[in-house]
Amino acid sequence: MNYKFIICNWKMNCDQEYFNQINSILSNYTIKKEYKLIICPPLTLLNQENIINFEIGAQNCASEEFGSYTGEVSARMISQSNARYVIIGHSERRKYFNEKPELILKKMDQVMDNNLTPIVCVKRFYEDKEYIKNLIFNFISNVKTKNLLIAYEPEESIGSGIPDNLYSIQENIESIKDIYRNHNLNDKNIFVIYGGSVDKNNIKEIISISDGVLIGKASINLEQFIQIIKII
Repeated sequence: MNYKFIICNWKMNCDQEYFNQINSILSNYTIKKEYKLIICPPLTLLNQENIINFEIGAQNCASEEFGSYTGEVSARMISQSNARYVIIGHSERRKYFNEKPELILKKMDQVMDNNLTPIVCVKRFYEDKEYIKNLIFNFISNVKTKNLLIAYEPEESIGSGIPDNLYSIQENIESIKDIYRNHNLNDKNIFVIYGGSVDKNNIKEIISISDGVLIGKASINLEQFIQIIKII
């Protein structure tokens, strides 16, 4: 089944109390079968149990399996928690931590080698064309991972409150999908979602032209989050 993915990136926000509150709220709803809800909390909250109606993802991982890398957490370590997804290459990691495509592809390998699902963020197609090609072929060549999520997120829309327009979202998503279509690649396990100022007011329209959304601020605003859950 082709799901619509709703991925909530809490970034460096929220705590155990908020997590418990969200889990309790979700217990009162039934998520429609065509949606898959994934919450990516801070690293300290990855090992939750008795979660209801959602799965857990990590916000980042190291590019190496182990070693003298103080403060880093490997994909292997994440795989031993309750997380089954990992966001890599987010625009904030590229902007503030100077992450380059080569490093992100190494992280992608680590994620896939540990049977986790990568959620790889990319910029506009014309900015990241070769990088997008590389990550798609990297996924196709790996036999361990079943799914790849590519999150198109124009940098100017992250945290600005102003999402990309629907025409541009659709155009960039179709350009990404054309890569594997033009190479006769099996696309049933590749999903292209949109991230960048998604909220309760625009999520329906964006979901209708994508395979899902990556939500930031709206997922840590309780009122907004509840409205989004009611939609799905």
